[in-house]
Amino acid sequence: MKAVLQVFVFDLVAKALLGGAAIVLIRYTPEQEYATYTFALAISTLFSQTITSTINRIYIIGYEEFKVRHELSAFLWLQIWGIAALSLALMPLASQLGAAYYFAAGLAAASCLSEYCKTSLQQAQRFFGYSMAELGRAVVTAGGVLVLVFIYGHSVPAEGILLAQAVTVGALFLMLFHRTIDIAGAFRIRSATRLAATIARGEYKWLLGYFLVLSLFGQVDVFMLKALASSSELAGYGAAFRYYSLLSLALAAVHVVLLPVIRQLNNIEELRRVTAKHLMLTLAFIPLVLLLGWIAQWFLPWIDLGKYPQSVDVFRVLCASAVISFAFSPYVNIVMRYQKFRFLSGLIIFSLTVAVLLNLFLIPELGAIGAAMTTLTASASFNVPIFFLSKRLLAEPQPAA
Repeated sequence: MKAVLQVFVFDLVAKALLGGAAIVLIRYTPEQEYATYTFALAISTLFSQTITSTINRIYIIGYEEFKVRHELSAFLWLQIWGIAALSLALMPLASQLGAAYYFAAGLAAASCLSEYCKTSLQQAQRFFGYSMAELGRAVVTAGGVLVLVFIYGHSVPAEGILLAQAVTVGALFLMLFHRTIDIAGAFRIRSATRLAATIARGEYKWLLGYFLVLSLFGQVDVFMLKALASSSELAGYGAAFRYYSLLSLALAAVHVVLLPVIRQLNNIEELRRVTAKHLMLTLAFIPLVLLLGWIAQWFLPWIDLGKYPQSVDVFRVLCASAVISFAFSPYVNIVMRYQKFRFLSGLIIFSLTVAVLLNLFLIPELGAIGAAMTTLTASASFNVPIFFLSKRLLAEPQPAA
C-alpha cells in the first residue's frame, strides 16, 4: 500500500488546493450563478466520463488485448472525436445554459487531454509522475480561481469559472505533455474507428456499456434536481457535493493504484492480501468521516456565509455514501479482473433505475436532501453486490486468467 499512500499524500495536497478553490467559489459566486455552474459542471463531467473515463479504463484493462502500445494516438483521438460528437448531440441544452454550455464542452476536452496523460502514467505504474501531474493541475486551477475573485469579487460568473478551468488545465497539459500527443493522429480516422469497432466486439462491449451508464449514474442527481427542484436546492446540493468530493480523494487514490496493480497480480493470495490492507484503510477512514459529519453544522455555514442551510444535512447523508463507496467500490477492480462485464453492466442499469425512480419520488418532497438520500441508496445497491461477488471470486481456488 506504499503506492496508495504516495498517491494519497499528493492527492491530499492537490485536493486541499482544489478544496480551497471550491470553498472560495461557494463564498464568492451568487446563488443563481452557482446553480448554473453546478449544472454545467455536471454536463462537462458527463461528457468526459462517458467518453474519456470509459476509454481510459479500457486502456488499462485491455492494454495487452488491444495492443495499446501501438495504438496510443488512436485512444486519444477516439476520445476527442467522441466528446465533439456528444457535444453536438446535446446542443439543445445550450438553450438553458447559454455560453456556459460551450465552456463546459471545452472543459471536457481539456480534461480529456489531462486524463489521457495521467492514464498513461497510471498504466505504467508511474505513480509519482501521476501525482505530480495532478498536483500541477490543482495549482493552476486554484490560481485561476483567485484571479476570478480578484476581477469579479462577490459576483463570479459561472462562465468565467468554466473558462478559467478549461484554459488552465488544457494549457498545463499541453505544456507538459505536448511531445506525447500525436497531432497528426487526429486525421487518422480509420485507426480510431477500427479501435472503436474492436472495443465494441466481444466481452468488452459489456464493459463499454457499463462505463457509459456509470457516467450517467454519477450525474443523474444533478440533472433531476435541475428538472424537479428550484435553483436554490440545486445550488445547495452542489455546494454539499463539493465538500463530499473532498472525501472522495482517498477513494480516488485507492482506485488509481488498485486497477493496474490488481490487473497484473498473478497469485490469488496476493489479491487477498491487497483486500485485507484495504479493510484496514476503511477502518481508519470511517472515524474521519464521522468527525466531519459532526462538525459540519459549524464549518459549512461559515464557508457559504449561510446561503445554503440545507447543505449540512445533505453533506451528512453524502458522508454515509462516501463510507459505502470507500468500503465496497474498490472491489470492482477484482470483478473487472475476472472480466464479469455482463454482471457489471446489468448491475449499473439496475442502480440507475433505482436512482431515477427514487429521485422522482423524493426530490419533489424533500429537495436536495431527497437527492442525497437517493445517492446513498443507489450507491449501496451498486457497490454491495460487487463486494459479495468479489469475495466469492477470491474464494475460488484458481486465480483469474
